[in-house]
Amino acid sequence: MRILSNNVKLLLSNDNVSLFYLVKIDAPGQTFLFTTAATDLNVPGIGNFESGGGLLIVDAPRLSSSVDRAIYKITFIDPEFTKRTLFEAGLTGAIATVMVGFFNTTNALLGGALPDEPLLSTTDMIVAYSGSIDTQGYSIDPNNGTVFAVLDCASPMTTLEMSKVFFTSKEFMSRTVPADTCFDQVSVNAQKVTYLWGKV
Repeated sequence: MRILSNNVKLLLSNDNVSLFYLVKIDAPGQTFLFTTAATDLNVPGIGNFESGGGLLIVDAPRLSSSVDRAIYKITFIDPEFTKRTLFEAGLTGAIATVMVGFFNTTNALLGGALPDEPLLSTTDMIVAYSGSIDTQGYSIDPNNGTVFAVLDCASPMTTLEMSKVFFTSKEFMSRTVPADTCFDQVSVNAQKVTYLWGKV
């Protein structure tokens, strides 16, 4: 159950509601912050969310059961392929958090925000999604050639149900999760080993 602050309840009770999305990606050794707002937003306790990062579409909040296979998509417009280096570094397993924020559509000061300004306290935001990134890649609209960078994020159990193959090595694991030593012994005898993970 989501708990809404009094400020958010007040805004949602009005006919005029204006919102923005915030996307936080916790990759190994680095955090990326993006927003759909027209200007950068500095959220206390988190950091500066970049408005020029190309964040285009975020899936709407939805109910998700613990056994569904729904994919949660985060889409960037990226005509210059600037996300390529980020994708090549690997985002699989990184945690993505999507928050919904609100602009003050009242005529008075609300939550420290002037009219038409964003409410930047995390208590006045709703967490729409939090989970791990499964895949990342590019797609091109055949009609107009628009380039999209797409992150496919897992629903609660999608990671265990995946049919994709991951080639995992000791080096990959040490770079992705330094404390995880589960693959250290796999390559000791230099023999090919196949592990099955998830639903068969």
